[in-house]
Order: sequence, then C-alpha cells, then structure tokens
Amino acid sequence: MNRYLNLTTLLAGIWWSTVLFEWATITEAHSGQASITLAGTEISQTLVLTPAIVILVALIARYRKVSNLVMLFAAVVAGWSSYLAFALNPAASPAAVDGLEKITGMVGSAAVATTTLGPIAYLALGLGVAALSILAGFAKSGEKVATLSPELEQTDPKTVWDSQS
Repeated sequence: MNRYLNLTTLLAGIWWSTVLFEWATITEAHSGQASITLAGTEISQTLVLTPAIVILVALIARYRKVSNLVMLFAAVVAGWSSYLAFALNPAASPAAVDGLEKITGMVGSAAVATTTLGPIAYLALGLGVAALSILAGFAKSGEKVATLSPELEQTDPKTVWDSQS
C-alpha cells in the first residue's frame, strides 16, 4: 500500500500544478476583438483545492487507521473534481464575465471560450489519481509484524539480556 500512497501523492502534486496552466481564451462573441486568457486558478477555486484535499488524505492514510477507507474517499474526491473539470464552462465563470466587462465596458456581454490542453491535463491526471487511490484503498499492507520464536517467548527476559551482553 505504501507504494500506491507514494505514487498517489506524487501524481496529485503534478495534478495540482495543472491549475496554473492557461485553460481558456475568452473572446467577446459579437466583435471578437476583446479577449482574455484565464488560468485554472481563476476559473474555479474548487478545482484548486481538491488536489490539496487528496494530498492531505494520502498523508492521513499513512497513519494506518482505516487507511483503505480514507484512500477510497480520496478517489471519490478526485473523481468528483475530474467531473467538475469535464463539465466546466469557462465562458460562464465569474472571472470571464468580470474580465470581459472590464475590457468591453459592457455589462453582460456574451462570451465564447476556446479551451486549451490545461483542462484535459487536469481531467486525465485527476482520473489517474482516482485510479491510484482506488488501488491504494484495496492494497494489502506490506508490513510484516515480527514475532518472537517460541524459545524466546518462554525464556526469562533477564537471561536474554545476560546472553546478549
């Protein structure tokens, strides 16, 4: 399970960085001259926070208390965030509306969004994090508990101490 936790944390860190990419170019629908570019951080704050939640959950799962259920929760969060990125309309985001209002001087102007590879990368990495979280949730713990041999369990601890020194 530790291997999947490490991979999940690493991929979630990369996933988190994709919100810094340029996600869309918003142009005014009527004239087509006024345009702004928006990064993922400007379009949706939810998409910024969900990779951090997955990383936090992966760190909590390292304490081995219900770690399988915790990682399945991380998979649900990553899957939900990927769905939000898929269903996102950048032209309707408050940042796009505000940016076009500042550029054109018209309130409520219609906008057209041209998306880049940013949302696609976010979606793909989010699904990858969800898959790794599911694998971590169903993985067995690889730690072996050391047991004493029957001879050492029956001996007096003082004699074991004396034999080691």
